[in-house]
Amino acid sequence: MFGEPTEVTVSMDAAAHRIEPGHRWRLTISTTYWPLVWPLPDQTPIALHTGESSYLSLLVRRRADDGEPTPFGPAEWAPTDLVWRNPPVRNRRVATTNGWTTITDFDESGRFEVPGGIVASITSTDTFTIRNDDPLSAGVGCLRDCRVRWAGAVVAITVESTMWAIGDRWHVVNTIRASEPDAEVFARTTEFTVDRDWA
Repeated sequence: MFGEPTEVTVSMDAAAHRIEPGHRWRLTISTTYWPLVWPLPDQTPIALHTGESSYLSLLVRRRADDGEPTPFGPAEWAPTDLVWRNPPVRNRRVATTNGWTTITDFDESGRFEVPGGIVASITSTDTFTIRNDDPLSAGVGCLRDCRVRWAGAVVAITVESTMWAIGDRWHVVNTIRASEPDAEVFARTTEFTVDRDWA
């Protein structure tokens, strides 16, 4: 119940890290982790009860007899007939202006050719925005662009989605477009709301 002490166990995702001498870990507890976890509609305080009941349990990987962990073997790759024309590119940009924070993730698969002379490329752009003092201002936009080139023709499919929260509901707008060299052959926009699941 709200306002009463509650015991919570949080299992962290599998991860490994070597802590160098003199370094320390910091554990942060929050009601959100934007943009991975959507913020609550209201700014909710957290009261932590420290002492023996609150602790962090970590597994330690033991060293081998020679003092060093067993090294991993070489990376394995599945056989493929792909021919890469351009290498993949990925980057993240974070900007804060007038109290708004914008995170932009750009991911380009690169241009690759498959047997038969078909050349394809896929780009993804995800944009997360939020005003620092207003959790209801959070929004996300996702853009996917797929292009296939074959025999001089280019077919493109673009999907654009935006989502934001309105108190106890999500609001979503999706647009999909498909085009051939000379004209757009398909376009559709859908808009809907989904109740937030508080369970």
